[in-house]
Amino acid sequence: MAGPVFDQVLIGGRWVPAAGGTYPVVNPATEEIAGHAPACSVAQAEAAASAARDAFERGPWRTMSGGERAALLRTAAERFQGEMDGLVELTIAETGERSAPSPRRSRSAPSRAGCCAPPSWPPRHSSKACRRARPAAPSRPVL
Repeated sequence: MAGPVFDQVLIGGRWVPAAGGTYPVVNPATEEIAGHAPACSVAQAEAAASAARDAFERGPWRTMSGGERAALLRTAAERFQGEMDGLVELTIAETGERSAPSPRRSRSAPSRAGCCAPPSWPPRHSSKACRRARPAAPSRPVL
C-alpha cells in the first residue's frame, strides 16, 4: 500500500513545501508504508507557531462572541465528520489496528476524546456558558 503523500505544511494561511521533504509512515502491523508525512524544519515549526500567535493577537477569534465561535466550531465539526471515513482508514493504517472500529465506537470516540464535537455542540443557547468558561488572555506569549 503506497498511501497518501502529504508534503506541505500550513504556515500563516499558506501551504508551503516541507523543508525536509517527507518521511515514510510505517504501519506497525504490516511494516508496509502507510503514507508519507511532511518533514518540516525547526524554522518552519517556529514560523507556524509565530503565525498562529499573530493570528490570535490580530485576528477575529479573540473578539468573537461565544455564539460566533460556536457557529464556527459547528461548521468545523461538520466538515470533520464529512472526512471521517478517510480519516479512520488513515488512522488504521498508521497505527496498525487490524480492523475498523465498530460503527458505534467510531461515532462516539471523537466526541469523547474532545477532538471533534458532534454538529449540535455547543448548544446554541450556550453563549453565557462560553463567556464564563473563556480563559483570560495570557500575560506573556505562549509558544
